[in-house]
Amino acid sequence: MVIFALLQLFFAYLVPATPLTFSKGEVEEGVYIEHTFILKNPSKDTVYILALRRGCGCTETKILGNKTVIPPDDSLKVYVKVSTRGYRGEIKKHVILYYREGNSQDQQFVRLVVKAKVIKYFESPSTVWYSTHNVIFDVRSKKDFEKCHIAGSEHIKPAKLLTLFRDRKLRIPEHVNIYIIGDKDQEALKIVKELKQAGLERAYVIKGGLSGWRKELNSSLLICR
Repeated sequence: MVIFALLQLFFAYLVPATPLTFSKGEVEEGVYIEHTFILKNPSKDTVYILALRRGCGCTETKILGNKTVIPPDDSLKVYVKVSTRGYRGEIKKHVILYYREGNSQDQQFVRLVVKAKVIKYFESPSTVWYSTHNVIFDVRSKKDFEKCHIAGSEHIKPAKLLTLFRDRKLRIPEHVNIYIIGDKDQEALKIVKELKQAGLERAYVIKGGLSGWRKELNSSLLICR
């Protein structure tokens, strides 16, 4: 008996017991990766599903429709959901589908794999508060910075900040976190992404900006006029 995996409903792969892999590419830490694998039974024998096992607690999986029997020429959908919370870098999570064919008592399996590169872009104000090695750059307007800012933060224009790093005129030790605070998270996120592309993996957005800081920490470490 052979099992074919139909990926994207257009291309079929012959799958004995080798991994079927879905690669999500780059994802933000904390999001869920969801994918549905479709397996087909092209043989003349019925396939019986014995079990579906996940590799870790971060993974959820189920057989859509709760199918346990796959008649000839029928298919099976296996849904997989992976949480990236707490992960960074390359991850590979798998589930294993165990089955038997016709009257055979021999157990066979198919391994389904989900891969991704997890990138952390945001940090909470509380995390920044407890961080011992950090530099905070405030990319808001000079007027807003002078009105209220986090103690120890440095005001700088986004273009200047990026130029300094690209030209290697501003060097920060590898163990130091770089936090960016802006008027809007998406504006700060654009800067953080460029910094990461420049090789600064420990660059993060302070989530929620100054209002998020007040919400979590009240007026702690804020210098306001």
